Amino acid sequence: MDLAVELGNGVSRAFEALTLAFIL
Repeated sequence: MDLAVELGNGVSRAFEALTLAFIL
């Protein structure tokens, strides 16, 4: 388990969620 990969996935998902919320 790579902490960097987990952190990257978390940031990516959070950014995607924020983008979707901003668009909607």
